[in-house]
Amino acid sequence: MTGTEDLLLIVLVGGGLLILATLVGALIVHKVEQKRGTYHLERVKWTVIVASVPLLGFLLWLFFRSSRDPDERTNID
Repeated sequence: MTGTEDLLLIVLVGGGLLILATLVGALIVHKVEQKRGTYHLERVKWTVIVASVPLLGFLLWLFFRSSRDPDERTNID
């Protein structure tokens, strides 16, 4: 795969995972808050934001890793 194809794959898969993680996180927090009777949209918003930060960091790491020169990635010296 070329660098452009790698980048496109990372963006598509990573973006999909980020959206999925955000939706699942929001659903879990929504259900828990409903059961407690203390549902606050502000709390749900910040929980989803904080939960998606590690995934976003991982995607950035993948992006910078794939944008390097292929020879540099395989050079262990």
